[in-house]
Amino acid sequence: MVPNKLKEGAYSLGATQFEVIQNISLPTARSGIVASYILALGRALGETMAVTMLIGNTDRIPKGLRDTGNTMASVIANQFGEADGIKLSSLIAIGLLLFVITALINMVAKLVMKKVASI
Repeated sequence: MVPNKLKEGAYSLGATQFEVIQNISLPTARSGIVASYILALGRALGETMAVTMLIGNTDRIPKGLRDTGNTMASVIANQFGEADGIKLSSLIAIGLLLFVITALINMVAKLVMKKVASI
């Protein structure tokens, strides 16, 4: 997505391919690259069933990185149908917390993209 005029201008001034990539392409595309990483993180946070099956779907606190467990989204998906009373309120609170975390990540992403775009 880097304009060809920028790259061709650098080549016409005698820059090598490596210099064009390092000094023109990467700085110009930096905000898009950062945005793609943040979008991927947001997608991973919101993904429910794939992560549920991958992580093991057990209701216990993991003791290590390779131990099974549950995510916030998978707890809501698995238990919402049979919940009532305090359990339903807890699941709604988990959903609200998940929304707040996602909103914070999006706000941080916008700040990072503004900083990166201004460099």
